[in-house]
Amino acid sequence: LLDERTEFGASLLALTGSWTTEVGFSWSDLDRTSSRGAEDDEHSRNTRFYVDSRGPIADHQELRLSYDFQRDSTEYQGSRQRFRTTRNELRLDHQWEFGRERRHRLDTFLRYNDERGDLARDEFEFTPRLTLRHGDTFQTVYRYSLYRYDQSVTDWTRHKADVQATWRPSREWRITGDVFALREEIEDDLIIDQYGGSMDATYSRPINAAALGRLGRGEFSINAAVAFDRAEHEGTSQAGRIRGEIHVLDTVRPTYLSKLDVNRLGIVAYNATRTRIFRLGVDYSVLTIGRRTAVFRSMSGWIAENEPVYFDYDYEVPLHATVDTFRGDLSAEYALENGFTPFYRLEVRREHTRNEDRLESHPDETERHRFGLRYDQPTWSAAAEAELYHDSVLPYDAYHFSARAALLRTEAHSLDSALQVSRYLFKADFDRRHVWWVNAELSDRVQLSPECSGILAAIYRYESDSIDGRTNGVDLQGGLTFRRGYLQVELTAEYDLLSLADSRDSGYGVWLNVRRDLSHAISNWRIER
Repeated sequence: LLDERTEFGASLLALTGSWTTEVGFSWSDLDRTSSRGAEDDEHSRNTRFYVDSRGPIADHQELRLSYDFQRDSTEYQGSRQRFRTTRNELRLDHQWEFGRERRHRLDTFLRYNDERGDLARDEFEFTPRLTLRHGDTFQTVYRYSLYRYDQSVTDWTRHKADVQATWRPSREWRITGDVFALREEIEDDLIIDQYGGSMDATYSRPINAAALGRLGRGEFSINAAVAFDRAEHEGTSQAGRIRGEIHVLDTVRPTYLSKLDVNRLGIVAYNATRTRIFRLGVDYSVLTIGRRTAVFRSMSGWIAENEPVYFDYDYEVPLHATVDTFRGDLSAEYALENGFTPFYRLEVRREHTRNEDRLESHPDETERHRFGLRYDQPTWSAAAEAELYHDSVLPYDAYHFSARAALLRTEAHSLDSALQVSRYLFKADFDRRHVWWVNAELSDRVQLSPECSGILAAIYRYESDSIDGRTNGVDLQGGLTFRRGYLQVELTAEYDLLSLADSRDSGYGVWLNVRRDLSHAISNWRIER
């Protein structure tokens, strides 16, 4: 496969009195072609135009207006699928500071998105937020949001109101409380009323007791949070909707969608800008386990490591039912002056469903314990952690070790390394996999001359699955950067190798980037009103 990427763009920044306006245009094109057959070809194109303007409209008031136009077209490799869409988005942000010493603030956000083409949708969002500072230690926030979503024959409206209070009675304590009420209306067939609240408390203080000696001195901190909400479902339809749920996928541990009884054929996954729709079976995989839906990242797909992925999906709503959800979190650590930090984390979730006949379904319960020890020094650090995940569907135990070290540090040269090793032991009756996961990184940066610098980096990934076999991945990168005055030239080369149990994929790329900064030539250009 040969990737040919072409990108260009331009932007203009204008200062008109106290207002700042930016106008920009960009165009990018990716052609991936194969010498073996047209079925491996892939084409992707993006065109964007935007206007962003901001400035004061009155004393202590600021307004920001922005318009964004994008046109995307993608023809997917290995299939006849394609994604073409055109979107126009208008945003308005207003800020107003008022009261004595301008201690209070009103923020208003308005957004309208019109989208045409494949998976076309219209969105409308309106959110005012009022923040009142009642003193140096107490603050309240009042928020209302209206969100409307229209796609094909689906009309979904959500109203939400919440009140939040933050209190700092002393330097050691911080307490936050929140209550909310929410209503979702899906067409005329389903209404979901949801309400609840949460409480969060943080305590932190240094420990300097003489009896502990020097080795016992440090800072102790603990955070505890509890939340409860109840959802009541009424109507004749069982098709609930979720839009824009965010997850960071893993290749080993399952990532669960938040709702039960998901229609897996209706899942739509996309990136943060919605310029790429990820494909099921190519970029990610889905596994239905009981009533829950687990999602895994495919190593050979387009989803990058640690990339946020957004999900739209439908799920089956229990009609005339009440769903109670409880969540609890506890975190504690003791950062000692000698570099050691023992820590403990607890996450608990309980969900119970009851229908109109007061019959209770099987509860959905998860409980996750993490405890370990970190050791930090100026040039290196290491951590060991045990993870016990008790789940009603797919429980597992895991053990993690990580280390980072600055092997060399001078004014002109730095050499850094990192290592992560994990062992997973799955304990479900239908899944008793044992997995080793290793990630090793080495990067070398050197200043060859006042104008020229270089970088060499290598990443090695290894995964051994007792069922799916072994996976090896190697990423190598080298580059040179030359800077003189306003001119910058970069030459970068990369090589990637991914060896799976049943296939092998490798590739290389070379990039030459030349940049010339022109800001000094127009720095004195100013349009006066």
